[in-house]
Amino acid sequence: MWIIGGATAFAALAVPFLFFPYSRTLWSAIDLAMRPLDYDDGVAPGFVLDDDRARLEAERINLPEEE
Repeated sequence: MWIIGGATAFAALAVPFLFFPYSRTLWSAIDLAMRPLDYDDGVAPGFVLDDDRARLEAERINLPEEE
């Protein structure tokens, strides 16, 4: 019986350390899928979105003002 208890205790201590990088990546991906980054989040989106950002700013400037 003590073998099962020892194996359980070892697994309870070892598994979180072994799978931490993978679980963090998975939960970060789920979080980004549920709450996508926005331009106002303070995170630089990188060079991939520079054209989209310029187009968005141009659209904001050219929008007619509502009365």
